[in-house]
Parts: sequence; structure tokens; C-alpha cells
Amino acid sequence: MMHKAVKRYFSCLFGIGLSLILSLCTATVHGQVVTDESISKAWLREHLQPQTPRLIFDTETQQLLAEKLTTDAHIQQLYQHIKAYADYCLQLPPLTYQKRGRRLLSVSREALQRMLALAMVYRMEQQPEYLHRLEAELLTVAHFPDWNPSHFLDAAEMATAVGLALDWCGKDMAPDILKTSKNALLEKAIKPGIGITWENWWWVSEHNWNLVCHGGLAIAALAVFEEEPDLASYILNRTVERFPLGLLPYQPDGAYNEGPGYWFYATNYLTLTISAFESAVGTGFGFLEVPGVARSAEFSEMTAGPSGDYYNYFDASTRGYHTLQHIGLLSWFGQRKGFRPPEEALDQAIADIPPPEQQSKGRFSTLYLLNLLRLSEDAPEIKREPVWLAQGDAPLVVFAPKQPDGLYLAAKGGSANDNHANMDAGSFILEWKRTRFAIDLGNQDYYELERTIGVDALWNRAQNSPRWDLLTKNNFGHSTLTVNGDKHQAKGRALVHHSDLNAENPEVAFDLTPLYGNQLKRAIRTFKKISDSELLIQDEVELSENTQSLTWQWITDAEVQLDDQTATLTIDGKQIQLEVTAPADFELAVVALDPPPSKLDKVVPNLKRIEVRMQSQAFKKKKGRITVKVTGLP
Repeated sequence: MMHKAVKRYFSCLFGIGLSLILSLCTATVHGQVVTDESISKAWLREHLQPQTPRLIFDTETQQLLAEKLTTDAHIQQLYQHIKAYADYCLQLPPLTYQKRGRRLLSVSREALQRMLALAMVYRMEQQPEYLHRLEAELLTVAHFPDWNPSHFLDAAEMATAVGLALDWCGKDMAPDILKTSKNALLEKAIKPGIGITWENWWWVSEHNWNLVCHGGLAIAALAVFEEEPDLASYILNRTVERFPLGLLPYQPDGAYNEGPGYWFYATNYLTLTISAFESAVGTGFGFLEVPGVARSAEFSEMTAGPSGDYYNYFDASTRGYHTLQHIGLLSWFGQRKGFRPPEEALDQAIADIPPPEQQSKGRFSTLYLLNLLRLSEDAPEIKREPVWLAQGDAPLVVFAPKQPDGLYLAAKGGSANDNHANMDAGSFILEWKRTRFAIDLGNQDYYELERTIGVDALWNRAQNSPRWDLLTKNNFGHSTLTVNGDKHQAKGRALVHHSDLNAENPEVAFDLTPLYGNQLKRAIRTFKKISDSELLIQDEVELSENTQSLTWQWITDAEVQLDDQTATLTIDGKQIQLEVTAPADFELAVVALDPPPSKLDKVVPNLKRIEVRMQSQAFKKKKGRITVKVTGLP
């Protein structure tokens, strides 16, 4: 997301020749060269499959799908859902050019869902009504005034829809419709995507925009190569060069640093782009082998608690675990890395698919079906580890219980300066008996916030930004440590200080010191698992001359009863206890956050913040520990 200062910066870069600057970049990821091949027009003519369809759903894959439809119950059931949606599309009114705020994204996504379902079902059924409706959808979006390149995600997703539809069914389309649709790809996606303008800041982005925008344009380029070989080869070469920047959030160990929600978004486009390259030119350019990319499948498994809810840090929701989307992506990784998604989860994901009129988020269902085709029946199911740690700039640790009713903890480091990030380093979520007792507030509607505080204010990560006044974004809405009642340093970054994963009582510590500037000399937060029903959270602190007070925070929507040094949390008869064992001098309090402090804040029923309040005098010699024992009660 772009702030005005960033726009000015990129305008300056473009003014002096951004294309020259970008040409000096290399396709490296933390020193690893992904490919040294130049994707020239000549290279493409040598390697590109000459016949269409060649993007993911090629003729060989279609034959495999036809075979599996006679033998595989999961394939049969999922295909029937896709066909039901295609039938539903036959009755729908045409799409309209309707933006919500500054975004056309919902229209692009619905176009993608409609077109892929219609295209697949036409290929399998050979019934003309599906092709005719697909042609109508293509003409509708081709006649839009634009695909909203100012928010290029919208154009990229529309390009993916049109590019795949043309590749899958173009041979059978009316020539004038094929020509009009390919021209729309050029004029509304490819050409805007190579324009020297600040709106194309995403060329060198290091987050989800990179994979979505470059990936969408790569699909478009592969669809129009024969008509526009120069433009297409330029786009494809640029994709292979710039795509590795979008893989940085996966490194080094797979904990996608924009959170689980954006892992889904980025990884959908990562996987479909690799698949398109594999089927069209015979290589995925080594993207899957970049450190952390394959292991991110583990991240998607481990960051959901036994409740089935995700650790919804940054702009994530709790939803998505073992849904069709999740199973589809696990299947993509599994067929390449030798595992399967859990069979029970696959059964449930298909059973949970809503009726066609309620399918608003199934735009990649066709691709998930194709991912299932080549899963090995003999492969083991993906495992959940008892302790999982990802290092790097946005580290994350998970302590998973041996039995689902035990304590589950997921905690993070990182920086508020990252894309979609919050002042939440050192924070965590915790479950007991499959119930979440320490929560993250998660995402908040972008449109409403952009409408009220402004686009530039919401996405400005400067220390004095209005963004940090929001409870979902600042440290006052997270289970972390606050000093002097002030906000964290937005540019501070908490990394792993030490870890011992193999000990009888495994522990991981984050260095929170950079979050506090000159207000605190040192802060090391350690999470230590004692058993499935007990763990310790311990902050080792060293005060500075500016330290006046410290506040240890726990965010919850449970009912809370305080004693002298304990807090008992209750949800639906299930209970945990927090016991403060150090320091000796503290005050235990509960701050109600429902209603929240500001009318702009997210409303969470029964939200509250448990506080352990300490003055600097509580720490002898300006050093000490804050220790809280967490116990799940029978």
C-alpha cells in the first residue's frame, strides 16, 4: 500500500529512468540465483508449447481429469460443485464496472470465478451454452473502460481470468471475440503494467502485490505471445527477474511475514504462476526451491490452533484452515514434496462447499481440483509438529499440544514496518480445550478506514501516523509489553534471541529491545513450555533512566476474575489461570475495551485487556524479571 511520500519517491525514480535502475537488479534471493536464463523471444519460441491449451489445464491434464472422474470420489464431488456453479452462472446478469472505494477487485475476482468454472465445464462437457456464456463474460470485461490499473491487483486478477479462459477455450471461440479479448489483455493489463508511472511501484515490491501482479501479467503474456511476442517476452522476462523479490516474505523458514491471510493470497498466485510456467515452458524456474517457499505449507498447518482458527495477526481473519482453498494449496505442495492433506480434512472441505449462490470466494476451485489429480495415494499426511519455529525478520514460534485439549501457543516477533504489520511484536494467541483465551484482534475493513481516516493515513507506517491510533494496529490492542504507556517504535524489529527446541521444556525467546528506543535498555521475552497444561511467559528487562512504568498485557474476550496475584479466565465453563510470580510489587487490573477507545476502532464483544502494572521502583538495580505462569485448569 502506497503513502504519498512513497509515491513521490517512485515518481522521482521513474522520472530519471526506472527501467534502467531495475535492469541492474538481479534475480537473487538472499544470495541464491533462481535462474540465469534470459527469457527472450527466441528462448520462448524454442521452449513454449506451440499448441493451446498450455496453461495448467492442458490436454494431458484434461485426460487425467476425465479418468479420475470415473474412479476418484473426491474428484467427482468437487467437479460436481464446479459444474453446479457453472450452471448457476448461466442465469446470472452480466458483470458491471462497479468500484468499491478505489477498488474493482471484487468484480475481477467474480470474473475469475465465473470464467474458470465455465471454461473447465465446457472443456469436459462440450456443451455450447457454457462456451457462449464464457464468451459473453469475456466481451463484458473487454468493454469495461479499464481494469483499474491504479490499484493493479484488480487488473492482474482480471488478466488472470481472461488469460486462462482464452488459453483453455480459445480454439473454440468466435474469432472476433478472441481478438477483442486478447486486445483487452494488451490494452487493459499488459500495457498499463509496463507503463513508467508511480502506479507500477509494485514492480519491485517484496510482498503479495509482487506475486499477484507479476503472476497475472505472466498469464496474460503467455496467452498473447503469438500476437505480441516482443511485449510478451518482455513481461515474462521481467516476471522471472522480479518474482524472487515476492518470495522474500517466505524466507528463511516459511513463516509468511504478512500473516496467514496474505499467505493464501500470495501463495495462490505463486502456485498458479509456477504451474503455468511448468506446463507452458517446462520449468518453474526454481521458485519452489527458494528457502521457505515449500516449508510455508507447514506454516499454514501450524498457525491454526486446535480450535480450527488461525492466528490472525496483521490483516488476517481466523478463517481458512482446512477449507477447500487450504486443501487445494496443500495438494499443490504435496504432489511436489511427497505428502497429502489430511484425508478427513479433505472430506470435510468438500462437504462444506456452499451452494452456488453462496460461493463468493471460490475463484480458484478449478485449480484446486487440478491440484488433487496428481496426489500420491501412498504419500503420508502432512504432520503437525509439537514445536515449530521459523527464524528470519518476522519470526514465529508454535507450541502445539500432544492432545487437542492441551495448551496451544503461537507467538511472534517482527516489525510494525512490514507490509500490513502492526505494533504486535512479542504478542501471542493461546488456546486451552480448543478455546481461545488470548486473542488477536485481526483485520479491520480497509474500505471503511480509508473512507474515514484516508488512504494515505491508513497505510502510512511512520511513527506519528494515525494508523497507530487504531487498537487493531497499536500495541495497546496486543498481548505484549508496553513501556511508559507509549507506542512501540514502528521501525523496531524483534528477532529470535535464543531457542532450545529439543529440551524437555522447550523455549524460544524474542529480543524486544528495539521496540522501546531509549525507554528501556533491554527486554527479552521467553516462552517456555512446561507441559500440555502449563507454560511460562517471562520478560527479562533492564531499565533505562527514562523508564517510569511497564505494563504486561493480555488481550481476551473471556470473563476475568482477579485475585491478589492471579487472574482466572472463563469461557463456556473452561478456565485458565494467570499467576504473576515476579516481580513482587505490581498491580493487577482489567481494562474494558468494549466499547473500544475510539469510534474508529473495531468492536469486539466483551473485549478487555488484563494488565500487570509495574513502576520502575519494582526492579532492584534497574533489572529484573516479569514472570507469568499460565495454567489450564481441569
